[in-house]
Amino acid sequence: MPRLYHLVGWSTFLCGVFFSADHGSYREDRNGGLSGNKGSNFQGGLLSPGIFFWPKGFARGRVEDQACGAVDLLPTLCGLVGVDKPKGVHLDGEDLTPLLREKKPLVRQQPLFWYNPEEWPTAALRMGDYTLVG
Repeated sequence: MPRLYHLVGWSTFLCGVFFSADHGSYREDRNGGLSGNKGSNFQGGLLSPGIFFWPKGFARGRVEDQACGAVDLLPTLCGLVGVDKPKGVHLDGEDLTPLLREKKPLVRQQPLFWYNPEEWPTAALRMGDYTLVG
């Protein structure tokens, strides 16, 4: 990632890069021993890696095991650039800034939620280390 960052010339800007894979692999043998695969509401269909890269924003080389999702991106971007969240609008996600900058634990106010009426189980809720599927 650092080579690409410098090759593109972004190192002169105060910007960062976020990368995330799609949910799970279509092959269960590539999901790290987790149940389910792409499209499933089991862990093998929900968990995927994500990378935050911002040399002027936070330390590199850290690995976190906190469950996060795309729903957390808007609150996190607001937190990273110091902009207040929109007033009168409920944001489902959490601001990951304390986790990324200060390595403080993420305190989620509401669970992560996935819903897929085409698959069984239909829904999944995750809070902390626990996931409820049904």
